[in-house]
Amino acid sequence: MKKKYSALPELLLRSIFYTLINYVLLSMVLSFRLHWSSILFSAAMLWFALDYSKTIQQLTGKRLLADLLWLGCILISTFIAFFVGYIQGSFASF
Repeated sequence: MKKKYSALPELLLRSIFYTLINYVLLSMVLSFRLHWSSILFSAAMLWFALDYSKTIQQLTGKRLLADLLWLGCILISTFIAFFVGYIQGSFASF
């Protein structure tokens, strides 16, 4: 027999992980906004958002719930970046 398990702990952990990673990537985009590497961080944010949304939709089976969770995580990480502060990155010059 297969064991049934609740998807809630996995949803919670994935959402926390996504929020933290999105905060770091957003911080890097803001830190390097005048450097070409900000395009790479923006692409990573897009790829990670699509992956997160697809995974949550597979876990819940509901697209609306996946989109609402994704939007909530985006809002939380953006709030943290703009109102608490973001990580200041810099390139070492050689």
